[in-house]
Amino acid sequence: MIRVLIVDDHLVFAEALSLALNAQRDMRVVGIAANGLEAIQRATQENVDVVLMDYQLPGLNGARATEAIKRTHPQTKVVMLTSLAEEHALVESMAAGASGFVDKSRAIYDVVMAVRAAHRGEALVPGSALPRLLAELAAAKRAMQQREVGGLTPREYEVLQALARGESQQSVAERLVISPQTVATHVRNILSKLGVHSKLEAVTHAIRIGLIEPPR
Repeated sequence: MIRVLIVDDHLVFAEALSLALNAQRDMRVVGIAANGLEAIQRATQENVDVVLMDYQLPGLNGARATEAIKRTHPQTKVVMLTSLAEEHALVESMAAGASGFVDKSRAIYDVVMAVRAAHRGEALVPGSALPRLLAELAAAKRAMQQREVGGLTPREYEVLQALARGESQQSVAERLVISPQTVATHVRNILSKLGVHSKLEAVTHAIRIGLIEPPR
């Protein structure tokens, strides 16, 4: 069961979303928060798997709330509810540790699928937007504290660069002529060595500390 916290100051929207998610057999909404501070408190009190976080919140915005939640609960996934047109919000949220984004204008089905994908540790950024956003994130990389990185093997480094280009694990396997299972093992090793919990976090952290260059 995926335990979800909804954070949005529009109560009607939040309650409608809660009803839709609770109708799914594999999800349960454990709470609704109306602002960033309440989101941090609820994420601390509840055993939350995925937070659906609006960026535009009164007081503390969604990115800052995400940063606070990830600091104490790094295993919790945060999906931002925002518009892909708000580039500054996307970059700030990625730097804070968000797993990705869902446009608030999308159908409920897309939100449901995003929750499941985030719970699996998948990145939720459209491929066409990823290079641009990563380049913007690299420009702002000094905003977050750098951490010491364990050394990657040449093959792990190669896989990390492929992930930064937006390649799927299947395409990486085909290009490197290795099995998908081997790619998955490399990805697990990369996450462990970088101290992160998703492929998106691995790429953004590696760019942030200068381990790899943003894709062009």
